[in-house]
Amino acid sequence: MTVSIPILLLIASLLLLLGVLAIVAIVLVASRCKCKTSMREEDVDNAIPDIDAWSEASNRLKNEFHEQK
Repeated sequence: MTVSIPILLLIASLLLLLGVLAIVAIVLVASRCKCKTSMREEDVDNAIPDIDAWSEASNRLKNEFHEQK
């Protein structure tokens, strides 16, 4: 019984150290990656033209899928 308590404390401290190292690694990787994930508003306006989805769908149905009689 007396031998198991120091082993449990050693395992607990190693797990705690592993957790702290994992958190430090995540913080370091996140701080190095300073890339932007969103586009600027100007780029969004230029990239996506204003298209009516319903009229585009009806045009595709009329032009691409002709039923043969």
